[in-house]
Amino acid sequence: MITRPKLNWFRMLFVWRGSVLPQLLPRLALIFVLSVAVIVMHYHVRSYPVGLGKPPFALVGIALAVSWAFAIAQAMSAGGKAASCGVRC
Repeated sequence: MITRPKLNWFRMLFVWRGSVLPQLLPRLALIFVLSVAVIVMHYHVRSYPVGLGKPPFALVGIALAVSWAFAIAQAMSAGGKAASCGVRC
């Protein structure tokens, strides 16, 4: 367990040791870079008269729905096994 002196909420924002931020930072950086790339591509591609339409967004939505369904089913399966033994495990 990490013990540190009691800090106020503002100083706690900058605590690096014992934080999950080092694990999340690469993912956040990747999302940031992809977001900037999408914005730049949208700016440059907007001048072309090709529209995307609804099908690509529908396919992405279906892919997300299926992946979330599998993730939720997996979580429910794991949680159900733990909860099925009751209070007296």
